[in-house]
Amino acid sequence: GYPTVGVGHLVRPQDRLRVGDRVSEKRVLAFLDADLAEAEYSFALEEDPSNAHYYNRLGLAFRRQKKFKEAIDNYRKATVISPDDAVIYFNLAIAIAESGDLTQAIGSLRRALVLRPKFPQAEKILKTLQEKAGQIPAKSK
Repeated sequence: GYPTVGVGHLVRPQDRLRVGDRVSEKRVLAFLDADLAEAEYSFALEEDPSNAHYYNRLGLAFRRQKKFKEAIDNYRKATVISPDDAVIYFNLAIAIAESGDLTQAIGSLRRALVLRPKFPQAEKILKTLQEKAGQIPAKSK
């Protein structure tokens, strides 16, 4: 494995690493890919700040790094630019759910389904979140 120091990634609390930990090549590459995506989309937004796709992709990069607040902020910017994009609302819902707010996540999934009524992924996750939130009875196994 690689040392946590010297691979070009700023170690953050969400990485769940301590000084002296060693990480696999796969994990190093994942860190660097996420860092690069964040840098690339941030730069692209400087050039074209009205591009919803860039905000969505930046949100994905932040979400992969478990930076949920930043992800949610970028998805929300994307919804302002592209209010009829069901995929952006879906991505927003996932980030909100991962941050722990099931009620808001459910609202975003409902919006995605209004925009795209045939959206199986959104339907499945909506049902799961509603069960977790106690809005519908959980399926018995």
